[in-house]
Amino acid sequence: MASEGAIAAVEAAGGSVVAVHYNKLGLRGLLKPEKFEEGMLPRQARPPPKMLEFYTQFKHRGYLSQEVQLARQMRALGVTAKEE
Repeated sequence: MASEGAIAAVEAAGGSVVAVHYNKLGLRGLLKPEKFEEGMLPRQARPPPKMLEFYTQFKHRGYLSQEVQLARQMRALGVTAKEE
């Protein structure tokens, strides 16, 4: 979780902020993938219902917000903002 000021500062410097939910197993898979068999990393867990609203709001840069998902898809396709 980042404050609005921190998000603004990071984006002003050319970076980006995305708030992502990880449970203990998912975080272990992210930090120590060598502990898992090859190709057997755990799937990403859904956030708990109480936190779902946080991760779907763009003002928090939640990874489930429509704007963040659209930007991720555009990067995967190699489309830049100027080409829109």
